[in-house]
Amino acid sequence: AYISSFAGILPAHQPKYVIYVAIDNPKNKKYYGSEIAAPIFAKVGAYAIRKSGMTPVLLTQENLIEKNK
Repeated sequence: AYISSFAGILPAHQPKYVIYVAIDNPKNKKYYGSEIAAPIFAKVGAYAIRKSGMTPVLLTQENLIEKNK
């Protein structure tokens, strides 16, 4: 038996949501979290962003946070 899971934060800069998806004993032949739980995370995250009124931001080199050098 497997538990497929995926966790993430939204938005990437200044997070307001933490979403954790866990699927207990997936029924099909796929069992990795990236294959089973991540698509559900994406749908829930998109819904949360739309309902909160936030506008999506495309991550580019200009708006990424640089690590301390």
